[in-house]
Amino acid sequence: MTQGDAMAMLVYGIAILPLTKKLKNLEKWKQNWYADDSACLAKFKELKEWLELLILEGPKYGYFPEPEKSYLVVHPNLLDEAKLLFKDIQINIVTGHWFRGGYVGSAADCQDWCRKK
Repeated sequence: MTQGDAMAMLVYGIAILPLTKKLKNLEKWKQNWYADDSACLAKFKELKEWLELLILEGPKYGYFPEPEKSYLVVHPNLLDEAKLLFKDIQINIVTGHWFRGGYVGSAADCQDWCRKK
């Protein structure tokens, strides 16, 4: 398949399915996949486990995570804890960010984000 081929997304979806199933663990986290974007909702410890697993296993399936282009959205009260736990992973830790056409974060941050749009 080449980019732009009408079948490319279908084939990609089928090809990435084994990775999504390998990472599936409903007791620890909830993951969300849309095309070549992945997301996860979990407590910090489990989230770090999921991310490390994604970084390790992803390339085996043609999925190459780029933590430095990724965002970890946390409550402002948990910012220091998140920075400490994820210090060895180059990920952007923020208190709000856009996600799938919406915004995750405080109402004030969301309003600020909307004003900029």
